[in-house]
Amino acid sequence: MRKILICSLFLLCFTLLSAESEKNYRLIHSDNVTLINSETGYVSRFEGSVHFFYGGVEYKCDRAMIYEGREFAYMYGDVHAKVDTMNVVADSVSYDKNKNILYMRGNIEIQEFKDKKLTREFYSDYGEFDRNIKFLKVKDNVRSFSYIDSVSATCGYAEFNNTTGYGYMRLSPVLCLTKKDSLQIKSEKVEIFSNNNKYVASFNVQVDHESFTTTSSFLIYFSKENKAILTGEPVFHSDFATGQADEFTLFLENNKLNRAVLMNNCLVRYASTEGEPQNNWVKSNRMELFFQDDDLTQFNATQNVSYFYDQDENKEKRQEAMQMYSDGDELNIWLKSNNRVKSMELNGRINGKYKFFQ
Repeated sequence: MRKILICSLFLLCFTLLSAESEKNYRLIHSDNVTLINSETGYVSRFEGSVHFFYGGVEYKCDRAMIYEGREFAYMYGDVHAKVDTMNVVADSVSYDKNKNILYMRGNIEIQEFKDKKLTREFYSDYGEFDRNIKFLKVKDNVRSFSYIDSVSATCGYAEFNNTTGYGYMRLSPVLCLTKKDSLQIKSEKVEIFSNNNKYVASFNVQVDHESFTTTSSFLIYFSKENKAILTGEPVFHSDFATGQADEFTLFLENNKLNRAVLMNNCLVRYASTEGEPQNNWVKSNRMELFFQDDDLTQFNATQNVSYFYDQDENKEKRQEAMQMYSDGDELNIWLKSNNRVKSMELNGRINGKYKFFQ
């Protein structure tokens, strides 16, 4: 009779502990459960194939500790969590229920959904998510990919607000406009305006392409229009040409550079053939460069055009050479596949000097 009474009291205590715990979490499964009554409140320890709900978040992990008096939980070992509109994977996750903040550590993978569609992914070594304001911070080895506009990125630190769609990246951020495209944007800071399909890069901006590099102080990339605007003394460099203007606009099509427009105080120095000295130059208030398969095929200069073209007479196998300086309303230059000048055409109010060599 005494043994039955003791067992009944034990079961009653276990039931009371379980009932108290149910107020804060809902356990689905655990291979081993330990309940401890501490000075600060009940502590629940789960081990092995753990699956439970706490604070409106679903967790699956290898081990978990819930400190109910402190309103705090620790999850360890292959943690999977469904947090509002995000799926989280990490080596460990801790949750402060009072602050409503998740802290993630080690091999973090975060998937963000909108209307049940995957919109963005983040990878990092450390992260925090404030559920009150839907604010995410990630740092150390940060990588991300946006499915909305096919932009991938890497950096050392990033913040993003899921509600407003605004975020920024610091510590050597690099944008790649598509996974397969070679066009990359580097700067000291990149701001994300996902609701407007816009990215803003500032301070020491560099755009790298297979055939050229462009530098500037400021860049805006509109992913919907697939174009980038560079201001702040933009300059581009290639083996064939070097150009500068007050503003550049780069247009992409099918993941390749299709066209570039230079505006105001434009100056382009170029070589007659790729790899030769860039002795020739064109000045105007507007220039348009056309590309096909990443090769420059034509460029057009308008508004106060002047140019100098020097074809070296000492080149071997060159039967004819010429040197000219002229100005007019419009200049068109067509190029062959190896960036060799194929032909030139000057139109409107032509005035200049020409010298031919035999």
